[in-house]
Amino acid sequence: GVLDVLLPRDDVLRLVAHPGSPGEEAAELHDLRYLRPPTDTAQAPRRILLAVGPEAGWEEPAELDMLIAAGFRRVTVGERVLRSDVAVCALLAVAAELVRDWDADRTLS
Repeated sequence: GVLDVLLPRDDVLRLVAHPGSPGEEAAELHDLRYLRPPTDTAQAPRRILLAVGPEAGWEEPAELDMLIAAGFRRVTVGERVLRSDVAVCALLAVAAELVRDWDADRTLS
């Protein structure tokens, strides 16, 4: 689709913030604070595309399913449910640190 043309999956790490719900598959949810780059750090994306929904996560399963189908990985920044405005700030700060760390790993390789 258009997203793949504008931001190819190989160039951008696609993340969707979703705190999850009791009983959801935990294996599908990654803590953004501990997300690691691909094994080949030279191929690690330099940009992150982050989708943030309403407080307490995406309410419509179809919306979340559409993002997952578009290559987004579900992430969280912990167990607390954050207001959307606070979540955006927290997620951007953590994502910026991830990219910085991945760039540092690239220079060491």
